[in-house]
Amino acid sequence: MVYGNPLPDEVTRVLPAASEKFDEAVFFAKRALEQPRNKAFTNEVRWYVGAHLAAFISIKDAAEVDYERAGRAFSGSPFELELKLKPNEDPVSANRAYRDLRNLRTHFGIALIVLERRRLVYDLASGDQQPPERWYFKPLEWDLTRRLRTPQLCELDVVRVTPMGKRRIVSAKRAQQNIFRAETPSQPRT
Repeated sequence: MVYGNPLPDEVTRVLPAASEKFDEAVFFAKRALEQPRNKAFTNEVRWYVGAHLAAFISIKDAAEVDYERAGRAFSGSPFELELKLKPNEDPVSANRAYRDLRNLRTHFGIALIVLERRRLVYDLASGDQQPPERWYFKPLEWDLTRRLRTPQLCELDVVRVTPMGKRRIVSAKRAQQNIFRAETPSQPRT
């Protein structure tokens, strides 16, 4: 998303406010990734990531304005339906994960970004034995996420979006309960 192609002109024409928020989110993500990989720049990276999260989340609000200006109903639109996908339909869960990350940062002061060395696939392919430090999202923890008044992610989602090796083991019984809860649309999240 960050270094990919810009939005097509048709999208920008039909959804100008949402497109602007998308561009803003990309801008802040690029600025975060361009910061030197040095702990001295942690505050700058955290600020850019916070701005990125806020811009990304506000794409929905901007799309509602675009729909209203066009005289169309946002409710039930493909755009809204995309945002409301359930965990089993949306493997990334970006919209919901970003809302929880933002709320953890805002309401609990959780530092979301860490500078770490992790061997990634392209490190293995390049034969790099000592990968460089890189900026990463801090792995989500269910114990923190569940403290939110209305978490967007259930425990199984948190386990799914947390990198391997950083996960806590979820009991089979609890995971099964969460799968059922995630697939039951009438049951509110707790």
